Amino acid sequence: MNILIKLTCLVGLVIAPILGDGSVEEGVQHASASHTHMQEVQKFKVNGLKLPINNLDGTEGMVVANVDVQVENGIVMGQVTTTGDVEATFPVVSGASDGMAFDLECEFLPKEGENGEAHIHFMFTENGLEEGHIHLK
Repeated sequence: MNILIKLTCLVGLVIAPILGDGSVEEGVQHASASHTHMQEVQKFKVNGLKLPINNLDGTEGMVVANVDVQVENGIVMGQVTTTGDVEATFPVVSGASDGMAFDLECEFLPKEGENGEAHIHFMFTENGLEEGHIHLK
């Protein structure tokens, strides 16, 4: 939760002034806008998320997920690891995030059994984890 507050402050204090027109309303000088390329990187590391998991055969279970992802210029990278009913690693292949909600397409690399694919969704609000699930394909 603290990371979300820090990221919100970062956007408000760093990104917002850059998006302004760079002029002073009643001042003597007008600043000229310089062209600066900034990369926006958001890192999310959350341990202990309790998420339901749906297997291909229709069985359901619960896992504890450790999320370590980053979003750089709209591209999501990283991985999710789980323990509990399914012990596995889920390297992110592609994904989308608005900073609060994450939809990840991942490889499914279980400690036992065959590899496959998975979709992972989770969403945070100011109250913490709002919703989430892992669906094996």
